[in-house]
Amino acid sequence: MGKLHLTMGTKDTYYLDGAVRLLERFLQETQAPDKGPYYAGSVAYGEGEPHCWTGPLRTGETVELHYLPIFAEHMRRTPPAGADVQSWQ
Repeated sequence: MGKLHLTMGTKDTYYLDGAVRLLERFLQETQAPDKGPYYAGSVAYGEGEPHCWTGPLRTGETVELHYLPIFAEHMRRTPPAGADVQSWQ
């Protein structure tokens, strides 16, 4: 759970924002009893942003600097049995 994290510009060149809104509505419904498991992810919309918007980055921050700590934390929280989560930190 918690593996789907979507970013979407509202001015997408290919008009994909409408499809993402439908997907978000469907995923939110997985919270209802007998509709799960809940996807436990996130959807972020960049107001006026284009296709390939990578999310809410701080000034001077790269995509890698923003997302790698998020990925690493997820790997620390959800490792398979016996996985080495120490040597790469």
